[in-house]
Amino acid sequence: MTWIELAENFQTAIVGVIGFSGVITAQFVNARLIRKREEIASAARQKAITALVRAELTIMKEAFLRPDPNEEREAGSLSRLTKMKRKATPQIMAELGYLDPLPLQKILYVMSAIDAVYDNLTIIADNATETHIDVKNERWNLAAGAMNNLGERIEDALKLLPK
Repeated sequence: MTWIELAENFQTAIVGVIGFSGVITAQFVNARLIRKREEIASAARQKAITALVRAELTIMKEAFLRPDPNEEREAGSLSRLTKMKRKATPQIMAELGYLDPLPLQKILYVMSAIDAVYDNLTIIADNATETHIDVKNERWNLAAGAMNNLGERIEDALKLLPK
């Protein structure tokens, strides 16, 4: 039996094997393209989340570092601290998993501290509402120092985020 006779007898089988090989190859190529697309989408999502977290924490850092604990204040008067609340990051808590684990741990720590700082400051406050805290000037250094400390912790967390 020659090659031509063999090809004539098994023509359907040969075409089937070639066609099936093409289908398998196409499936592998499609899977690779889909994985690449998902990697690109995941990287873009990570960059967007990182930018959002960086922006909000930068605003918070500036606000918390602003009060000067060494500033002399008139005794007997009150100083008002406006409560800062996180606006963007609570909406994306489920998405924070796209961040790297090391910065994520520090970021979650400072987010918790931001949420708790005003509740903690009510211990030394003379008046506390939903929007602000009033502190006697005699305790200003404590309140401003606590806020500055949190600002420094936020700054440390921001350093861990990729640029």
